[in-house]
Amino acid sequence: MLIIIQDLIQAGHEIGIHTELVDMEKICNKDPEKLLRTSIKTFETLFNTKIYGTACHGDYTGNNNLDFWENKRSPQDFGLLYEAYDKNLFERGYYVSDSLVSRWKKYFHGKLDENGSSDPLALIQEKNPEFMCLLLHPDSFFHQHYHEKIKY
Repeated sequence: MLIIIQDLIQAGHEIGIHTELVDMEKICNKDPEKLLRTSIKTFETLFNTKIYGTACHGDYTGNNNLDFWENKRSPQDFGLLYEAYDKNLFERGYYVSDSLVSRWKKYFHGKLDENGSSDPLALIQEKNPEFMCLLLHPDSFFHQHYHEKIKY
């Protein structure tokens, strides 16, 4: 995964941190503010790059990790420019995620979009969004996955 992240940075892509701060607080009794600051510092040091934003992760815990940003916290308090799922941002652009693993999941202006192409380049041409946010999980990228080699 380190090589994938380095390659993305070298190609000029912005990298953000995918957070589970509410989960970590409720399940592991970790201070979410300290955890975020440590995560940002570690990532920036390891990859010699600036982190500008986060994207809260949705998981099977039932917790809403976006709740971290309530309680009068803002990304700027942590040296960030944005939280990717902030309502004002989410409702303005196109979001494409690989979270379904086998196919893209996409949102246009904050609403699930199950029509048309899922190819990010085609979406840009088709919808001409103000901006597009690709939410990727490079730890799930693979080439010649072992399931591809098995004949069922």
